[in-house]
Amino acid sequence: MDGQRQAPRRASAGRCDTGFLRRSACYAVVLLLAGAATDAALARWSVLVGVGPTFPWSADSFQAGLKLGFGITLGVGYRPSRALEIVARLGRNRFERDDDGVVQHSGILERPVRVLQLVGGSMSVNELLADLRFFPSQGRSSAPTHPYLLGAVGVASYHYERTDIEYAYAGHTWPETVPEARDTNLSLGLGAGVRFDIGRRMGIVLEGRYQVIAAGEQLRSVPFRIEWSLGF
Repeated sequence: MDGQRQAPRRASAGRCDTGFLRRSACYAVVLLLAGAATDAALARWSVLVGVGPTFPWSADSFQAGLKLGFGITLGVGYRPSRALEIVARLGRNRFERDDDGVVQHSGILERPVRVLQLVGGSMSVNELLADLRFFPSQGRSSAPTHPYLLGAVGVASYHYERTDIEYAYAGHTWPETVPEARDTNLSLGLGAGVRFDIGRRMGIVLEGRYQVIAAGEQLRSVPFRIEWSLGF
């Protein structure tokens, strides 16, 4: 009788072990599928467009004669991981003349003069940059807000239009010129920003950076951008 009672117990234990293994295998499959779905939800590629003001930074060059500029940027982003994003971008900035600044930079105010006319004095900058963005909190937080740090390297081409000044001094009319300047050179930048997710594929980015063109006078600027991005 005892032997007959023990046999069903062994069989029951075997069924229990088999059921446990099956349930464990099902749980593992579910977790793997969930992880794969999470990775698939990451938009690897994105396109972006941004606009915003650009502040000329240098006060010891012809940049002293420029007003606050305006810039636009178009780019393509790639996410090799949740913490990193590489962005290739084209940008253009336009600066108009600041009358008071260009007159002071010309040096004619060392004499009691009266400015009669100003012509020219605007500047445009075209850039091709590669940005690397690092999201330190990405993947560790489910919040829709993601701050990041960035570094940028590329080339920039600028053209400063010659400024012609006509002024009156000692009963005569005199000319003065701030010469034209143009160059294409290395451009470097450092900055930070924050991304606000709008669903799985869209986002709004607020970003500021310090950008330097390594030209003879090291043109410096601080652009701020609001960008819209769409992932795919």
